[in-house]
Amino acid sequence: MYWKAPREKKELTDYELSEVAHRFLEADCLKGLSGLLKIRVDELKSMAFKPSYRQFYVPKPNGKKRLIETPGKRLMDLQKKTAFHLQAVYRGVLPRASYGFILSTADDEMPRDIYSNALRHVESEWVFNLDLKDFFHAISTERIISMLRQKPFHFTKNASRCLAQLCTFKGRLPMGAATSPVLSNLICIGLDKELEQLARKHNWVYTRFADDMTFSGREKINQNMQGEIREIIVSKGFMVNEKKVRLDKAKNKPEITGLIIQDGKPDISENYILYLEKDIHLFHELTSKRIIERGIFPGKAIQDFRRSIKGQIQFVGFVRGEDHPSFIALKHLLEPPKRRKKGKKKKLFFGWLGS
Repeated sequence: MYWKAPREKKELTDYELSEVAHRFLEADCLKGLSGLLKIRVDELKSMAFKPSYRQFYVPKPNGKKRLIETPGKRLMDLQKKTAFHLQAVYRGVLPRASYGFILSTADDEMPRDIYSNALRHVESEWVFNLDLKDFFHAISTERIISMLRQKPFHFTKNASRCLAQLCTFKGRLPMGAATSPVLSNLICIGLDKELEQLARKHNWVYTRFADDMTFSGREKINQNMQGEIREIIVSKGFMVNEKKVRLDKAKNKPEITGLIIQDGKPDISENYILYLEKDIHLFHELTSKRIIERGIFPGKAIQDFRRSIKGQIQFVGFVRGEDHPSFIALKHLLEPPKRRKKGKKKKLFFGWLGS
């Protein structure tokens, strides 16, 4: 049994998604793109080359700030349509190592998520973790254009430029656009393939969840081996976040995308719970009367934040069980049970039930 995040829309089958990908790849010119996305060419160009964004900072649980760049409503809707088609293409070229930001289908027996990502490493004795620095911002508009000109896209020069501009801001992928996650995965296909080859050479397991990379194996991953990993990462235009490089024995329960391996299976780490609690407190602060009256944060961003928190709480319930104290406590922390005023009887739906 594997956890699947709840989705608002019915999931497509692999075949249906492949048809979506085919139609998108056939729309390889500006006219084709405008027809597929149901927007006039002049409007498409205007939104791509004069994008509307709102920038603001959201505090991180560690005390630092994260820059969020939220596109305007029309641009956001267009990016969501584009992201769906890009996800369909990515499913057709999906590397074995990739686990983050992947569209599930009705045929999935094992959805790609942080649980199945950690599950790949349960039999290893050593775990080596590292993060990529400034992941989205390291991917430039020019890199997106170059990618769209190559296999599997082969878009025209004008279509590639327009689509890349539609999905980037200030010359790189923005934090907040619906297209950024899938475009980062598409850019990382070459990186994943080379690191998969290196992993096979050393009998490692390699997985990547967004900017979080994990290598594991029976033998210790020494400095020379780590050097090989770093060389490939740098050659693909990324930098390692040195503050998040970790090498540890599996018996010490190192974290793998917020989970630990315990009793032969993934379990929630204490840090995962801690950061989730901090996010919940942050959500309550952002939705306080004082903050709302100042109008600092867009309502859509706060709604997305709440949806993300609820998904993470549901994930805790999946891993530990919905009767586990941690799941119950987190649910109550996000949505405290309503208290009845003293002296008032509970109002029943059918009045005669109280007689």
